[in-house]
Amino acid sequence: MRITNNVRHLLLFFVLCPGFWWGIINSTNVFREIGKSPHYFQGKLGSIYSYERTERIKATKNANVDLGLPGRLVGGFFFNEFTIVVDEFFDLTSFLSPRFFFQAGDGSLMSPPRTEPIPLVLFPAWVLGIITIVRKKNFGLLKILIILVFIPYILGQKNLVFLWPVMILYIFIAREGIMNIGNIKTKNNYLHLFVVYGVFVVLRSFYLLLR
Repeated sequence: MRITNNVRHLLLFFVLCPGFWWGIINSTNVFREIGKSPHYFQGKLGSIYSYERTERIKATKNANVDLGLPGRLVGGFFFNEFTIVVDEFFDLTSFLSPRFFFQAGDGSLMSPPRTEPIPLVLFPAWVLGIITIVRKKNFGLLKILIILVFIPYILGQKNLVFLWPVMILYIFIAREGIMNIGNIKTKNNYLHLFVVYGVFVVLRSFYLLLR
């Protein structure tokens, strides 16, 4: 019975998130976009070590040659192929940005129009959920998150089609945050606020999607 209640409770969180409905209503476009994955993958790999990127590194290193040994050392240390790894690492972490999920998506047809995929009121709960996960040392969930976010990264596509699984996990994390609020009254008030605002943004999303 407890498991059933937890599932129902989690489903309530899903259905009150515009991004959840967007993925269902736009399933045709979603599958079409997924079908382009091989093309996106090839493009991403080509961009990592593109001619322009490597030549820019070489040009920057060569520009320091005239500065003597110190210039060559500085150029060799700061401007080498490792900078590509650093760039790609920061690119990967950008896919985890909560701003994409709790503010306005990617601003394209690949996310709910003018509506955040996850209601903004859940952002504090998401932060609390992250803290709870770290405190409980539930690092398995964080590993799943890294795996899920690696897929859109390696495809070079920062849109809700490929970040939809990450969004689902973020909703789950936000729910965990609310469930771990110690004060029952505060928890219930937060849930009521989420339900009211969630209904509003979902109805608004439906209106903008179907008009």
